[in-house]
Amino acid sequence: MSSNAISNPLSKAVPDATPDATEPTTELAKTELAKTEPTKTDLTKTDLTKKNNATEFTTEPTTKPTTEPATETKNGLSQQRSPQQTLSQQDAAITKLTTALATDSLKKQLAAIREIAALGDVGEPLLADFLRDRMSAQNPDEPTAAHGSAYQVLYRGTSEAARSFVAEYPDGLVCPQSDKGIDYSELQMLLVRQAYQAADKLTNQKLCELAGDQAVERKWVYFTEVSRFPVIDLQAMDLMWGLYSEDKFGWSKQRSLWMRLGQNWESLWIQQRWKSAEGSWTRYPNEFIWDLEAAPVGHMPLSNQLRGVRAMASLLSHPAWLF
Repeated sequence: MSSNAISNPLSKAVPDATPDATEPTTELAKTELAKTEPTKTDLTKTDLTKKNNATEFTTEPTTKPTTEPATETKNGLSQQRSPQQTLSQQDAAITKLTTALATDSLKKQLAAIREIAALGDVGEPLLADFLRDRMSAQNPDEPTAAHGSAYQVLYRGTSEAARSFVAEYPDGLVCPQSDKGIDYSELQMLLVRQAYQAADKLTNQKLCELAGDQAVERKWVYFTEVSRFPVIDLQAMDLMWGLYSEDKFGWSKQRSLWMRLGQNWESLWIQQRWKSAEGSWTRYPNEFIWDLEAAPVGHMPLSNQLRGVRAMASLLSHPAWLF
C-alpha cells in the first residue's frame, strides 16, 4: 500500500473465537420466595407456685427483628427512606446515566462513565452494552474516546459482564493497520492500562521502526525520515493515543494546539508543560505527568526538543493530519 493512500488506519476488533464469543446475556438470579412462618404468640409457663395458690401462667409475645428503613438527612432532619424508594432512586440514576451515554457529547459521556464506574458490578453491564452496540457489525462507526474509556473500566472490572466482554475483545477495541507490517498490539494494551510512560517509550521505538534500521540503532529519527512515514501508520498510533486518553493525547491534539497558538513553539512547550513559564525544560522522566487526570491536553507522546524542532515540525505538518 502506498504511503499516500487514504485508508482506514483502524478497523474494529472482532470478538475472539477462542473463548465463547457468543454475546453473554445477563441472567437474573432466581430468588426463592421466603417462607414466612405465621406469627405466633409463645406461651411461657411460669412455674411460680405460691403456698395454697394455683399455678400461674403468663403470656409473652415473641419479639421479632425489624428492618430499619434507610435514612437520609435533609435540612438537618433525619428522614426515613423505604427500600422501595432506594431502589427507585437507583433505577432513576441508572436511567439518567444511560441517557447520557447515548448523547453525542464526549464530555457528558465521559462524566457518565466515571459515575457508572463508581457503581462497580452494578454499572459494568451498562458499559458492556454501550460497547457492544458500537462494536456490532451492523454499526459502521468506529469507537470513540468514550468507548475507549468504557473499555478501560471493564478491563479493570471484576464483574461477570466485564470479564465476558474483555474475553471477547482481549486485544483492545481496534486492529491498528500498518503500511510496513509493524505490530502495534503491545502499544494498544499499554494505552488500555494507562501505562503512558511505557507507551510513550514504545511509540518512539515504533517511529524508529518506520524510519528504518539505522534509526532503530540510533534510537531517534531525523526530520527527513518523518516526511516519509506512511499516513496509515501515524494515524493508527495517533488514534489509539486519543482513544485511550479521553481524547487528550496524540499528535493530532498537539497539532491543534500548535495551530491555535499561531505555530509558536515556545507557547506550545509551555502549554504542553514540556517547559516552565520561566524557561526551564521539563526533565525526563520524573517531571513529566504520566497521570491522565493531571496531565494537560497534548502532553503526550513526547518528543526530544533538545535536538531542535525540525523533527516535531515535520511530524505536526505531516499529510496524515490533512485527511
